[in-house]
Amino acid sequence: MDVRYKEKLQQNADIIAEEIDAEQVCLYLNGTVLTSFEVDKIYAVKSRQERARRLLNLIMTKDTMAYQHFRYALRERYAHIVRKLDDTAVCASDKENGEFERNRVLKRRDSLILNIQTEDLVDYMKQEGTLTSNDCNRIRAGASKEDKARIMVDSLSDKGPQAYKTLSLAIRARQPQLAKIFEKTD
Repeated sequence: MDVRYKEKLQQNADIIAEEIDAEQVCLYLNGTVLTSFEVDKIYAVKSRQERARRLLNLIMTKDTMAYQHFRYALRERYAHIVRKLDDTAVCASDKENGEFERNRVLKRRDSLILNIQTEDLVDYMKQEGTLTSNDCNRIRAGASKEDKARIMVDSLSDKGPQAYKTLSLAIRARQPQLAKIFEKTD
């Protein structure tokens, strides 16, 4: 798992353990992030807080996608925890992280435009507050797949570095095969 995400989980472990119902979250994560055996290990603990702590410990041993799935699983019932995770500063500042993502997107812009599936990402980015309804309509109005992708990537330029970070998160959550290529180091 990316060190930044692990640190966010560690810094918020107490509030997560205090508030979440691990059984509800496991329903979403079972089969995607957690094996049935791991879910059984979580359910075996009697205390609700200890189940949540065991869930967190298991997620921290997984890859970055596990963090994204966990975050997504929390969005509906525990939106305040998702906001807290997103707002948690880690070793590198969020601005630096956003700048890193902006540079990565711009460096791979042509490849993204050819490979990205905008329909998978538009709703996600709208829910995260990165794209407006007007942005979504402009993207969907694109004549071709590449036009839609170009409009989406170009629309991020006036939204700041955080918008590029959200695009990267959306790609990781919705298009994991593309994420592997996108995140390759040169």
